[in-house]
Amino acid sequence: MRTLLIAGCILNISLGVYGQGILNSIPDSLQEGTNEIVLYDNTHFVIEGIDKASYKQSYKAIILNKKASDRNYVRLDYSDFWEIKDAEIHLYNMNGKEFEKFKLKDFDDYSTKGYSIADDSRAKIFRVISNSYPYIIEVTYEYSVKGTMFYPTWIPQSDDKQSIIRATLTVESQIDEGFRHKSINVQPETTSTNQKMTWRVDSLVAYENEPYSPHREEYMPMVYLAPNVFTMGDYTGEMKTWNDFGTWQNQLLTPRNTLTPDQLAPIFADLPTDASDLEITRFIYNYLQQNTRYVSVQLGIGGWQPFESGFVHEKKYGDCKALTFYTKSLLEIAGVDSYYTLITAGPKPGKILHPDFPASTFNHVILTVPIEGDTVWLECTSQTNPFGYLGHFTSDRDALMITNEGAKVIHTRSYQLEDNVQSTKASITIAKDGSAQIELQRDYSGLEIENDGFDRACKKSSDEQAEWFIDEHDWGSVKLNEITLTEPSREAVPKGKLKVSLNSKNAASVNGNRFFYKPFVFTDISYIRLNADERKRPLIIKYPYMQIDTLEVSFPEGFMPEASLSDVLFDSDFGAYERIINKSDSENKYLLIRKFSLKAGEYQKEDYQEFREFVRSVQKHDRQRMVLLNKT
Repeated sequence: MRTLLIAGCILNISLGVYGQGILNSIPDSLQEGTNEIVLYDNTHFVIEGIDKASYKQSYKAIILNKKASDRNYVRLDYSDFWEIKDAEIHLYNMNGKEFEKFKLKDFDDYSTKGYSIADDSRAKIFRVISNSYPYIIEVTYEYSVKGTMFYPTWIPQSDDKQSIIRATLTVESQIDEGFRHKSINVQPETTSTNQKMTWRVDSLVAYENEPYSPHREEYMPMVYLAPNVFTMGDYTGEMKTWNDFGTWQNQLLTPRNTLTPDQLAPIFADLPTDASDLEITRFIYNYLQQNTRYVSVQLGIGGWQPFESGFVHEKKYGDCKALTFYTKSLLEIAGVDSYYTLITAGPKPGKILHPDFPASTFNHVILTVPIEGDTVWLECTSQTNPFGYLGHFTSDRDALMITNEGAKVIHTRSYQLEDNVQSTKASITIAKDGSAQIELQRDYSGLEIENDGFDRACKKSSDEQAEWFIDEHDWGSVKLNEITLTEPSREAVPKGKLKVSLNSKNAASVNGNRFFYKPFVFTDISYIRLNADERKRPLIIKYPYMQIDTLEVSFPEGFMPEASLSDVLFDSDFGAYERIINKSDSENKYLLIRKFSLKAGEYQKEDYQEFREFVRSVQKHDRQRMVLLNKT
């Protein structure tokens, strides 16, 4: 019998026999808003040597409904470094009777290599599908670990709408060097030694994802673990400081520049002798994009060590490590210093680099090129990226630049409000039946080139571009007559252009002699959904942007305004909105201008209502319609 103390109540939860009363024994606070209740979750990580470890996790959870998607989905990634030793799943009804049992052999096996031509990473996956709820799932699995650069990160609450009755992490070191930890929103139960420590959390209520949330470190318990000494493959290193880790990374890079004079001569033949460092960097980046392609190779230490630069030159392919190192090698030969840089990529990275806690949390490599008066960052895996452009994938975050002396924590460039602009100009001629002829041009700059996948669409065929436009732009019933996409310019703040010619069947709706027209259908912020009445976490607006729409609208002769729109202007700490309505004196034409800006910033949860009111006010004014009467 296991006894759990929760919020002052004693729960007697049998690990064998439950009965329907188990739910009655769990406080309402742990059942409210949850799809699954974790009864216990025990994780045990043992460092057996500087080159090996073991990892075991066991948990039992109540799956309450079909919306649960975490604890009933078991994914075990494995590779040459992480070997699955065993796994079992047991399913029980609410009376504690086991009705299914699964072993590792019952899991589906998948390759996880994606675009890789050689990759030893795979996954064993088992998804429990049931037509009857609730039920209880018990999962146990164990790994044997070879290569100890990556220690696990403990995140007991692994999904939203999931409550935790109890979860523990125990870390045991059998080596003198011990281990390091960074505890966030939780404290270890034992603090006297770095040889064995335990963390425990109790009674974690379910949370719900909120838009514009901070990183989960701000509100969830987490424990980062890292070695002091580690090995990967044949390479041993230290990670007590970032310089230590950089020194180890340099071991993997030092002997890899194998470019020969015969390989180099054709590359530099067209480079002007008086080219500046910036011109040389741009020249070599253009060469890279025109002559190589991204292919992942993740076999063994190759997951962390790049190919030799001569190999990349010959084969014309490589992964992020290989292509970055190849570019670095070319710049080095040209006399331009550049630095291999580790980074956690993604629009919403799951882990954060902590300057005070060296740990390998990286999943990508870029190149840092310090130029006098500026720094250029190069994404070497892309054949299409503008020169120096990082985008949502790697901008505005800390990264680790590997130097000759070791390593240095740097911060990649951020894009400002004036950089990220989507500007739309349209000429709209509306007929008496509400149909319209539309000529539209949209200019994108900065991060806005990624809107609706515009930057990727530029590389598609004409037919695919037309399909992309219809799929991504909900502008009513339209016929696309012509489309032209101008790919983003090759600069750090790129600019791209979309031009379309359209026929709309329902630009306006007609009811008797009344004509209803909603002008701002091309751009709005309906995608910002703030349905919750209250906010539980701070508000983080990471990427600022601006929208500008200028519409010239011609109505049929004889149509007179019955209810026109008025000018609007309001400002807030979060941004601004302006709407200008001008009617031509001599013709039945209107010039309609809409401007919206959203500023980057960090705000307290108490500011949520003001933000919500600002957004809803913008959305309300965007929905408003002009009403005209047909006087003919």
